[in-house]
Amino acid sequence: MEETEEIITYLVFKINNNEYAINVSKVLNIIEMQEVITIPDVPRVVKGLIQLQGSVIALVDLRIRFNAPSENFDEHTNIIIIDVPYENSKTQVGAIVDCVTEVIDIEDNEILPTPQIAIKDYTKYIKGIFQNEQKKLIILNTDVLFTSDEILLFNSHFKEGSVEEINQNLYE
Repeated sequence: MEETEEIITYLVFKINNNEYAINVSKVLNIIEMQEVITIPDVPRVVKGLIQLQGSVIALVDLRIRFNAPSENFDEHTNIIIIDVPYENSKTQVGAIVDCVTEVIDIEDNEILPTPQIAIKDYTKYIKGIFQNEQKKLIILNTDVLFTSDEILLFNSHFKEGSVEEINQNLYE
C-alpha cells in the first residue's frame, strides 16, 4: 500500500517582496493594521501593543526581525495573531507583515530542507523552502520566530488589563 504524504495548509504573506509561509494551525486571526500603543525601553523589533477581543497583544515587526527596511504601515499591512509556545503554555503574539496574500496546501515531501548557511542565526527561523513553477516560499518555524526574552516580556508585563490601563501605567 502506498503511503500518502501529509498535506499542510500554510498562510502566505510578504515582507519586502519576499514570500513567507506559516502553518495555518498556528494562526489565530488576521487583522488590518491598527493604532499601536508604543512601549518604552523594549527591543526595536517590538512595535507595541494592541487590544483585540479583550486581550492585550504585543506586536513584533517581522520586517525588522528579517533585516528588511522598516517602512511606514499602509492599507495593505496586516497583523497575524500567532499562537506561540512558551514553557508549558502558549501565548499570543501579533506579527506585522507587509500583506497576507493567500492560503496554500503543500505536501510535506514538497518542502526542501533549510540550507545550512553561516549567516548569523537566521536559518533557525526557517523550517524549509517550497518552490514550484509559480512561486518560491520560505516556510517559517513559528515556535522559534519569537525569542524567549520577547515572550517573557509579553507575558510578564502585558497580560493583565486593557491597553488603556497599561498605557496609563507606562507613563505615570
